[in-house]
Amino acid sequence: MRVLAVISDELLGTDDARDWALLESLVAANSPQSIDVDVLALVNQPKQSVAYANPLGRATGRMAAGQTETPEPFDAEDSARQRLSRSLQHVRSLGLHATGQTASGHTYDVVRQKAREGSYDRVLLLLAGRPSWLTRVSHRTTADRLQHSLHIPVEALNRSE
Repeated sequence: MRVLAVISDELLGTDDARDWALLESLVAANSPQSIDVDVLALVNQPKQSVAYANPLGRATGRMAAGQTETPEPFDAEDSARQRLSRSLQHVRSLGLHATGQTASGHTYDVVRQKAREGSYDRVLLLLAGRPSWLTRVSHRTTADRLQHSLHIPVEALNRSE
């Protein structure tokens, strides 16, 4: 069985069992030697508030916070590499063969491209937040759209569930 595990943001970190519960249940149902996991850590650029998008807003925000120096910029690539490293370490601790890489772009597009490159039996999405109620009711979540287009099981585990 080949599983594509997609990590869109920081995992819970304090509870690996909850982050990887579905994968661990697959290991329990199968033998570890029969599962290959390909981990894909997405590079996420932080969303910036509209108020701080212009120079005056950034200067005002620094002064209000009492900062005199410009804060270190967030390195999205490094964050994705660290998430990938931690994920590979945990998956390998389960006795599974694991490979991984980072990728940038919208989750739906990146997963479809990756699925075209390899044959996967299941996609596991480890997402940061819960989709809006309208998205869930209309069945237009990323997992639903991928399930429809890939024709393989797609499981989405949200941090808030």
